[in-house]
Amino acid sequence: MSFFFLALNIAPAKAADIKASNAALNMLTNTAQQANIVSGNADSASTIYEIIGEIINIVLGFLGVLFLILIIFGGIMWMTASGNEEKVKKATVLMTQAAIGLSIVLFAFLITNFVIFKIIGLATI
Repeated sequence: MSFFFLALNIAPAKAADIKASNAALNMLTNTAQQANIVSGNADSASTIYEIIGEIINIVLGFLGVLFLILIIFGGIMWMTASGNEEKVKKATVLMTQAAIGLSIVLFAFLITNFVIFKIIGLATI
């Protein structure tokens, strides 16, 4: 019942709040453009190297999430092993392999970013 009264007390967004958030977003965009983080023209065409780099980064990001899930799953297996040595061994092997895979993905991500930035001339790393 108290949740219902709490929901009634939440005021709808005011026009001033929207204007303030738009002003803050514009300031952040201007700062990013001045720091050369983003280009001023959103319609500018990307080079083939940038497109390939983005695709590789997306794939490596998904792989990193997959290995993180495997590490968490291995930890859950270990916690629910109830002292069973075979389950504990399976969990430790899974977590070890997932950690090795995660480190390989991390190094592949770093090497890819370094090479792509060198190719397109944005040597920031």
